[in-house]
Amino acid sequence: MHLTTSFQRLEIRKISCVTVLFLALVFFLPSTVQAGKLEGTVIGRKGDLKKYVRISLFGREPKTTFTDGKGIFTLDAPDGRYGLSISEKGNEQTFEVEIPGRWRFRVDW
Repeated sequence: MHLTTSFQRLEIRKISCVTVLFLALVFFLPSTVQAGKLEGTVIGRKGDLKKYVRISLFGREPKTTFTDGKGIFTLDAPDGRYGLSISEKGNEQTFEVEIPGRWRFRVDW
């Protein structure tokens, strides 16, 4: 009887470990798999690179960044479709984007 009880405890412990491992995979794996990146360049109407303009991603995970000195920006967000706003000194344009992706945005100013 003592041997059977020990065996049952071992089986329960094994099942518990498998359950914890499964739950960890279910909850943590999707967040790492879905992480994506949006990279882009903003170009003005005259072909000039738009430096230090505000880039706002809106949708299920809003984020904001600015272009660098070469008009380039990067945003990390889960894969999917988003709206993107580019704004500078009262000018603003919006675009629809998909992550992951690499884009060139031409603005009218």
